[in-house]
Amino acid sequence: MFKKLLGALGCVLLLSVGATGQANADQPIQFNDSVTFTDVNPCSGELHDVTLNFAVSLHEHRNNFVGNVRRSGSTSDGYTMINGRDSFVENAGGFRGTFVDQWRGPDGEKFRVRGVIVFNANQDQVKSDQFSLTCIGR
Repeated sequence: MFKKLLGALGCVLLLSVGATGQANADQPIQFNDSVTFTDVNPCSGELHDVTLNFAVSLHEHRNNFVGNVRRSGSTSDGYTMINGRDSFVENAGGFRGTFVDQWRGPDGEKFRVRGVIVFNANQDQVKSDQFSLTCIGR
């Protein structure tokens, strides 16, 4: 599900590129958003509801478009995000997005979610699509 979220966030951010094409290159566009979905807790194997809160900053430069996303979040089984960061760059050659989130449960158990997607616009194909959801223990 996090993989779908990364794709959805990438699409939202790409759509924002078109909507902000005439944006002032000196001032980033900033907004907040949130999403809730059901996913598997990698430590327990049980389903839980995940809520992510996004603080997005989009900045247009001469030859590229850069986005940074700070995230916070919580789950229905008591985990809270202790670190969440996402960044992406889009230019004429394509798109690259990465994210890493770390979560801690009420008992001290932790898990990590990582993702990387690279799209080559010249070849119209995804060159890399990596995702991991890992329980890292206490």
